[in-house]
Amino acid sequence: PDTGRNGVFAAPDIAGLLLQYPFPVLGLGQGGSAFFEQAGLGIGWAHSWISFDPSVYVVDPAARYWSEPYTITPLERRVQLYAERLEEIGVYVPKPAASLTPIGRETGDPAHYPVIRETHGERSFILWGYSRGPTAMTDDGRSLLVNLSHILR
Repeated sequence: PDTGRNGVFAAPDIAGLLLQYPFPVLGLGQGGSAFFEQAGLGIGWAHSWISFDPSVYVVDPAARYWSEPYTITPLERRVQLYAERLEEIGVYVPKPAASLTPIGRETGDPAHYPVIRETHGERSFILWGYSRGPTAMTDDGRSLLVNLSHILR
């Protein structure tokens, strides 16, 4: 279910509870973006825009996001995550801060990232800027989502 829209997290009391504990968070789509905004993160809604790109440009093909536990082989550094166009949230990062790790960039824009990680101390947050689930994903999309979850554990 969607937990947020247009930067407003639908369950602020739940967000406060989640932020009390040092667990990693994988935020999905607008709800994830709104949660990260409420948490005061740089990968939140205020630093984002909406686009419609089902593919990403692989920022660092050697990064473990693309190989653990499933190997994803980009074609010319591009990976199609979804079979068709869909809404995605891309975080604007013209120059990454030390706490940010860009993972997948929009294919048509060098400064917006729908798949990005922010780390504070031992705690990590990853935005998967898409709201549609695994049934709409390609095999590579499902593999990347599993890889991200595996790395966050």
